[in-house]
Amino acid sequence: MVLIAGATTGIGFGGLAAWQVTTQNSGTATTGSVHHSNATQYDSSGNLVTTTCNDSGSSSPGTCGMVFKITALKPGQTVTGGTLTITDTGTLAAGFVLTEPSAPTTSSPQSGHTTLCSDLTLAITDNETPVQTIYNNPIIFGQGASPTSVTLKSSAGHTSWAQNESGIFTFAVSLASTSAYTDSDSTCTATVLTTETNS
Repeated sequence: MVLIAGATTGIGFGGLAAWQVTTQNSGTATTGSVHHSNATQYDSSGNLVTTTCNDSGSSSPGTCGMVFKITALKPGQTVTGGTLTITDTGTLAAGFVLTEPSAPTTSSPQSGHTTLCSDLTLAITDNETPVQTIYNNPIIFGQGASPTSVTLKSSAGHTSWAQNESGIFTFAVSLASTSAYTDSDSTCTATVLTTETNS
């Protein structure tokens, strides 16, 4: 009797048997974040108190404090209303733009007093060094030759803001010296939207 043993004894039954070993790897992809904080000197009711809010985490804007609250404005006068501080709190570099989601509106208890918004000028100053006026046009964005949006720079002068970069912007409102009587006893309400887009 002869006994033969080996690793190839499977001949004749479908070919040679094979051994296999494997290794496996995984991978993940994670997105960066786009977020910012918005701080003003007034709360949403116009009270003089520093108010900070964060973006709503969606494309729907959250309502933050007022950038200016000016009372008893008269023809030929310019009044500085307040500041807006934007800070990039996300992990991605991003750019910021100011727009008006809807045109400013004039309200008055007096019939026919509907012209105030058309006669106001809005000046926005970027408080970087050196200080720069980045908008000085009608309070109604896009009125006449005025731009429909304003690009914001960080305090370091960047249009693409790194994480934790911030910028401070001062808002001032002027009423034309040629203001019509129909501007009196009126309120102009404007909404400014800050939009952040990753760069």
